[in-house]
Amino acid sequence: MQTETNKLPPVIPEIDTLLEVMHEMHKKIEMLEQNEGYQGWMTIKRAASLVGISRDALAQRIISEHYPEHVVWRQKSKGCAIMINLKELNKIF
Repeated sequence: MQTETNKLPPVIPEIDTLLEVMHEMHKKIEMLEQNEGYQGWMTIKRAASLVGISRDALAQRIISEHYPEHVVWRQKSKGCAIMINLKELNKIF
């Protein structure tokens, strides 16, 4: 006697992708809520964590993709902290 098993249809790859995007958006919303929606200037480390990449990855993007200085990022002088304008950075991401 054969038993009928309830098999679910295979998950469509596009659904997996959409679920992943939704999960990332949910994480970003939670982070913004923690920061009360603050979108101004902040340290590169904090901005990187809010967009979901490492500090080093963001620094590399600033260099390699030529993000506009004093719009997306600024630095008082060489050796000082790099500050990121999160609002402008989010326009790029």
